[in-house]
Amino acid sequence: ENDSAEELHTSIIALEPDGTVDWVSVLEPHNWALASVAIADGRAFVATDAGWVYSLGDTPFIPSFEYTADGGHVDLNDTSAAMGARIEEWRWQVPGMDDLTEKDVNVTFTASGDYNVTLNVRDEFGRERSITQTVSVELPDHVAGFTFVVDGMSVTFTANATASGLEITGYLWEIEGVAEPLSGMEVTHKFGKDGNFDVTLKVTDEYDRQEVEAQTVKVKEESTGEDGAFGISMTILVLIGVIILIAIIVIAMPARGGAKE
Repeated sequence: ENDSAEELHTSIIALEPDGTVDWVSVLEPHNWALASVAIADGRAFVATDAGWVYSLGDTPFIPSFEYTADGGHVDLNDTSAAMGARIEEWRWQVPGMDDLTEKDVNVTFTASGDYNVTLNVRDEFGRERSITQTVSVELPDHVAGFTFVVDGMSVTFTANATASGLEITGYLWEIEGVAEPLSGMEVTHKFGKDGNFDVTLKVTDEYDRQEVEAQTVKVKEESTGEDGAFGISMTILVLIGVIILIAIIVIAMPARGGAKE
């Protein structure tokens, strides 16, 4: 574009593959025409029709990243752009973790909150850039609870369902009077005597969080139906025996009276 007969204004425009503008560099007015553009060592150079070569400075090198969170599981994806250069090194700094050196990484946070994550990138020419963003994490609620059903001396314990999408890695039942804890979402235990017993459930989730619920269970041994029937039968037999004995005595008494006369 000519402003006058002696000066030319030249703009260098870099385009993305889809045709959108990536960056623009406007040259100062000169009395020569641009012949070619080259990028080397992370810098842009122009050559003129007069044989001169000019440096336009570093090409753009912009660090950036995106993240997606699913509970405490977070994907970190590098979206950095280095015009005319390859990015060769990545270093992720995540609170509470060792540095990670892959382009895209997955990390797990064990508590809800906001975390400052830093990405450091280095291109093939040794240029380094970094960016820090806040990553927000919200873990599902984790609550322990259970119900139980008493059947004589046997009791079945069942843990409550947990929040949708939350993986439970362990159920541990501690029962008073039992040496070894029981495991599983549902367990059954037969007590050896009547009484009140404390039962504690410990539930551990995929983030190593542990919740505890304690309740007291009362058990009492009850007579079975067969035992009751046997007791009734014995009572009837005893009554029958008593009635027969009384009848014999009553019959025998008149006979003895007649013998005396």
